[in-house]
Amino acid sequence: SKNLCESAELGINLETFLKKLEKEGLHLGKHSFEVKTDYTMAVKAKAATTDQILDALYDFDKLNEEQRFLLVNLSFLPAEPYTLQFINSLLVNETNRNDLDLRKTLKSLSKKGWVSQTEKTYRLSPVIQDLILHKNKETLGADVIMLVSNLVILLKSENIDSLDERYKKRICADIGLGVLKSVNIKNEPLLLNLKYNISEIIGHIPHSINDLMTARRFLEEILQFEHDESIDSFYSINIVRASLAQVLRTIGGKENLIQAKKNLEFSIEFIKKYKNYDPLDLAILQSSLALILYDLGGTGNIIESIELALECIQLLK
Repeated sequence: SKNLCESAELGINLETFLKKLEKEGLHLGKHSFEVKTDYTMAVKAKAATTDQILDALYDFDKLNEEQRFLLVNLSFLPAEPYTLQFINSLLVNETNRNDLDLRKTLKSLSKKGWVSQTEKTYRLSPVIQDLILHKNKETLGADVIMLVSNLVILLKSENIDSLDERYKKRICADIGLGVLKSVNIKNEPLLLNLKYNISEIIGHIPHSINDLMTARRFLEEILQFEHDESIDSFYSINIVRASLAQVLRTIGGKENLIQAKKNLEFSIEFIKKYKNYDPLDLAILQSSLALILYDLGGTGNIIESIELALECIQLLK
């Protein structure tokens, strides 16, 4: 009660205090206040602030570099229990960090009280996650390169038929979204690959309309970057256009369908310019366009939709 009275003088009651924790993180900065006890009042000692108590509880100076690195990267994971195998898939580096090294570091962090451990899983508290990201904000860009590189591989959208794979890829997408929210990734190719692969997953496995809008924004941002003049580059951009069209169709609405139609028509014309194109690629694009024309409705669109569908059958023979 003394602590609440102390905070009340600063205009912070329990409700606003909790809201500030959510908004500003564990370190309250200018809103940090002294926590007074009977002892500090009796001896007239200066009381510790809330920030100082948090700093004392979790002393980063006692961590080695591998422990610090692992904690930083675990702080981007949703605060759930994870198996060693999954953590390895995110952070193992063949050159200087193998799975045995990672297991040893996790065990040491568990003994120090940083990480919660069960028989088969490890978990980092969201309270500690927030503190770690706050304390390491100056080095996050360098700290997450390995995590981002592995996420780009893990997020590739093939093999998402099984529920287990869909669940794992969705977790990886959420981790990637957390990284993008907190870190300025300066490696442009890595950034574009991460955004594209995330958009593929959240576009196919959306939790809400916000996921679809985020996927759309990422794909549109990729299209705005300057790209080289190689055929491979143009072909990759074509794939991005096709993905954007699918997201726009899923969002729905006439304007989005019209924009999706334009993107697919552009992609189809591009592919037809090259003699060695894969007929399957063209068939996929044309079948997608047929569905969008059907969604748009109208006699002309329906007829064109049927004609495209028939062309797709011929292409696949």
